[in-house]
Order: sequence, then C-alpha cells, then structure tokens
Amino acid sequence: MFRIYLLIAITILLPICYFITRELVSQVIYCFVLLKNLFFMPQNNHYVDDMNCLVRYCILGKQWFKCIIILHFYHYYHNVNNNKLLGICFHELSYIKIALYYYVRALQNENDIELLQKLLLVYRDLKDDVRMSQICDKIRQIDPNHKILFELNL
Repeated sequence: MFRIYLLIAITILLPICYFITRELVSQVIYCFVLLKNLFFMPQNNHYVDDMNCLVRYCILGKQWFKCIIILHFYHYYHNVNNNKLLGICFHELSYIKIALYYYVRALQNENDIELLQKLLLVYRDLKDDVRMSQICDKIRQIDPNHKILFELNL
C-alpha cells in the first residue's frame, strides 16, 4: 500500500517539479542578463542584443509589464530609443492613450509603415475619425496599392 502511495505521489509531483524548475531557470537567465548589464556596463553594443532577447522572451510569453520594465530600464541606463515597443506593450494592455503617446513619439524619429498601422489601430480604438483619416492618407502615400488598408479592413 505504501509503495502505491509513493508511486502516485511521485507521478503527481514530478510534472509539477518540472514546470517549477523550467520557470526558475528562465527567471535566473532573465535576472542574470539584467544584472550583467547593470553592473558591467559594456563599451560596445552587446546590451542591445541582450535587450532584444529579453524583450522577445517577454513578448512571446505575453508578459507585457515585464517587457515595459525592461524597456524603461534600458532607456534610463543606456538611452536606447524604444518608443515603438513601449507603444506595442501598452496597446496590448489596453492602455490606449499611453500607447498613443509612445507611437507618436516613435513617429517623430522614424516613419515606418508598421508604426503607422499601429497608430491607425489606436485611433480606431479611440474612435478618432479625423486623425484616422490623416493616418490613412499617409499610408496611401506610402502604399499606393492600398494593400495595407485592405488588410486592416479600412
């Protein structure tokens, strides 16, 4: 009877231990990269690669708040412009006005079609038809075939 109890306990606890260990290892790697960049400020651009790796990890896991913290950390310590990624994170969290702020700031530095698409979606969520039509005009200038607007159903 005791052997059956041990067999059932091990069968139940083994998958739980696996998932806990997997999450702990990923958190240790995450903390290691952040601490490495905090204490050993590199002279070259290796921290940008680490940032992209961490941000991709957080975005794939849909850990938006963690991604926002990483982006703000890198902006504060390394002066990396990441307004577009911050806009994406806040938009996914449904903080539309904050996402609008970061998209507009990112649009001042670059004129990317993907950024215009995201901004168009924000204006659609805010139901701001005037600014939405202005962004549509900008997209039409870049894409005369209107392929992007058809993808967005506008």
